[in-house]
Amino acid sequence: MRRALGLDFEGRTFAQDWLIVDALDVPNPVDHCEFICDPAGRRPHGRPGRPPALEFMLHPGESPEAMERPESVRRLLAPWCDVDRIRIERTAVYRFHAREAKSFSMGRCFLAGDAAHITPPFAGQGLVAVCAMSRTSRGSSPGSCRGQADARILDSYDAERRPHANKIIRLGRILGAL
Repeated sequence: MRRALGLDFEGRTFAQDWLIVDALDVPNPVDHCEFICDPAGRRPHGRPGRPPALEFMLHPGESPEAMERPESVRRLLAPWCDVDRIRIERTAVYRFHAREAKSFSMGRCFLAGDAAHITPPFAGQGLVAVCAMSRTSRGSSPGSCRGQADARILDSYDAERRPHANKIIRLGRILGAL
């Protein structure tokens, strides 16, 4: 939708590749986001959810293709869980982004979630940012769609959302740099 509207998606992409592993039947999955910093070796970043996920930053020289192989994934997970008891649902190598659309709306089209802004996960704010958006937009969108509120009430959508998105993206970048 953003591309169809011709809206730029400004910001940056981080240089590090990360392997994400979504696993089922994980004993004692984390119920919170955690980052373990260890200069002596690789530690996972865990995030709660269904399925729970573990993320590993790839080291220089490690190719995404090699790290996505089942034997590589099991080797990485071995220090953290019984790899014979879990089921790997998905693996993917990706890069984090800190980007936001030039405008969150154009005419009667409104961008929300990842279409409006992408935040590095280091502050654990992906879905939280979307929930905050629904609170900060005064709950006016449904009313204007049903003709119960003046359509001009949506004119402030970008001005209300952008400061929050900027703060969350900036926080994610700061925490990621740590």
